[in-house]
Amino acid sequence: MSKFRCTCGYVIVDNGAVAHHMGRILREQSSEQYRERATHEVADFIRAVQAGKRREWIEQFYGQPGFDLEDGSVVVDIWTRRDPETVLDIYQCDACGRVFIERAPHTFTYRTFKPEDADWRGTLAVQLPPEAAAVTMPSQPPRKPWWRFW
Repeated sequence: MSKFRCTCGYVIVDNGAVAHHMGRILREQSSEQYRERATHEVADFIRAVQAGKRREWIEQFYGQPGFDLEDGSVVVDIWTRRDPETVLDIYQCDACGRVFIERAPHTFTYRTFKPEDADWRGTLAVQLPPEAAAVTMPSQPPRKPWWRFW
């Protein structure tokens, strides 16, 4: 589990569970290489299954004798194994909306960005949990048109 404090004082927690305020960024410059390697490994796995060498392939891939998983889990592991090389973690503060993007994989140092729009809530969420929707921040008053400044 890791946690860090946002500039606004709110504590952002990553406990390893899927959460509405977290995400991952696949950087475009490495995405083609990422997909190509993973696709070749999945193809190698399929060929090993067809050749009757599934168990040997899995043991070699995971580096453990007697290791076995369902085919779907192996394919997911193949795709996610390359994540550390190409993916950055991203977090969003539930209180102020600041976005924290990792500077480089697994450095745990971040660049921060503050949203300009008032509708930032749930940027990384598929669905917000009820407790996140309850966090409210005062919005900025609407700007008056220039001709109403008298």
